[in-house]
Amino acid sequence: MVLNSRQKGKRCERLACAALAQLFGWHARRSQQYKGTTDSSDIEVDETPNAFWEIKHVERLNVWEAMRVAVSQAGTKMPILMHRRNREPYWLVTIRLDDLKRLSHVVQESEGDTAVAPTPLPGDHAGGG
Repeated sequence: MVLNSRQKGKRCERLACAALAQLFGWHARRSQQYKGTTDSSDIEVDETPNAFWEIKHVERLNVWEAMRVAVSQAGTKMPILMHRRNREPYWLVTIRLDDLKRLSHVVQESEGDTAVAPTPLPGDHAGGG
């Protein structure tokens, strides 16, 4: 079971990296394979060097506990909890409100002057007729 859980974690981290690359064009990679320390974030994103990315792929996530752990491990970095349920088509991101301005600044810098349309949620028919 531990091996399956470890494999699932690796797959999830790779999917998170791919999602960030597709959405923002960011260069992201699994960090465990490079650092291997318990206080390293799950993924490294070149465009967010001051962010601590915690990636979770579980059915029932205790967001408060996961964020508490991320904050304790992040040190001076901005903790970002990126999570997804099994078989759900989209990711969720949880950050502290105080960090929203820092994160939005990074996103704006990576996009330049290019505006990105929001991705509709499954079953969202608003504005589509």
